[in-house]
Amino acid sequence: MNLRPGIGYMKSEAKTFLATTSIKGVPKILQSPSPVQKVLWFVAVLFGLTLCILQLYSLFHLFLDYKVTTVIQKVETPNYFPDITGKTTK
Repeated sequence: MNLRPGIGYMKSEAKTFLATTSIKGVPKILQSPSPVQKVLWFVAVLFGLTLCILQLYSLFHLFLDYKVTTVIQKVETPNYFPDITGKTTK
């Protein structure tokens, strides 16, 4: 079973996706001329992604830990239903 053509195709598709994606900074990793710039862009994207994940974690943590207290009271009120309902009995 030869898996090489499939892997090559997937690699080229992944490279095309990363080069044309709208995620800020990711295309710069592939388009940078020097390896130092590629590493700097990679670190910047990784740093931004890490901050985003930390913010999401913090937000969900605050949301799920928010204490909600519900007070339910049963209030008895007199029934003001009319004595005459329109039906007559003999």
